[in-house]
Amino acid sequence: MNLLFLGLPGCGVRETARAAAERLGLRFVDTDEVLTRNLSMSLQDVYSLFTPEALRDLLERLAGQLAGGDGYCIAVGDCFLDEPGALDTLVSSGRAVCLDLSPEEAVSVCREPDHPSLRRGLFRLRELYDERRGRLAAACDMILPADGRTPEDLAELAAARFAAGLSGRTSDALEENSRLLVPLLSARAELLGMTGDEKERYIAAVLTPGRETSKGEI
Repeated sequence: MNLLFLGLPGCGVRETARAAAERLGLRFVDTDEVLTRNLSMSLQDVYSLFTPEALRDLLERLAGQLAGGDGYCIAVGDCFLDEPGALDTLVSSGRAVCLDLSPEEAVSVCREPDHPSLRRGLFRLRELYDERRGRLAAACDMILPADGRTPEDLAELAAARFAAGLSGRTSDALEENSRLLVPLLSARAELLGMTGDEKERYIAAVLTPGRETSKGEI
C-alpha cells in the first residue's frame, strides 16, 4: 500500500512526504521529479511543449506505473491536480492525505518560492483554493489542517494514522473532514467580507465537489 500527499502550492507536500517516508520506511517518490527526469526537461518546458491531450496521456501512464507499485510515499505534484483520471488512478493505490494550507498562510511561509502560482500572488492562490479544494478533499482519506504546522509535524500525524491503518472513505471519515474544514472556511469567508447566506453558500460549495453555483452565488 502507498501513502500519498496532495495539496495546493506552498503547503509543503514534498517536504512532508519525504519526512513521512523516513518515519515509515517507505520509498519516497516525487511525481514532478519522476516526470522531469524521464523527459529530461523542466516542468515549465513540459507545460509549454506538450498539448493538453499529450500531457493528460503522459500523466495517466505515469499514474498507472506508480499505482502498480507498493510501499511508496508519493508527493503528488501540481500537474496531477487538474487531471481527474490520473489523480484517481494514483489515489486508488493507497491512502491519500490532503494538506490543507490556507492561501494566506502559503504566501506567509512561502515554502515553494519558485512555484509559478506562488509568484503570481495571493489572488491567484485564492482562485486555486476555490477551484480545487473540494475536489482534493473528496479524493483524500484524511485532511490535515496545515496552518501553523511544520512539514515534520504533519508527517508525524500522517505516519501515525497510516501505521494504525486508515479505514478508507467511509461516511464517518467524510464527516470528520467536513468538521475540520468548516472553521477554516468560515474564517476565510469572513476575511473576504462574506456574511450570513453568502458565507453558508461558499462553505457548502467547497464541501460539495461538483456543486454548481449560480451567478447570484459566490
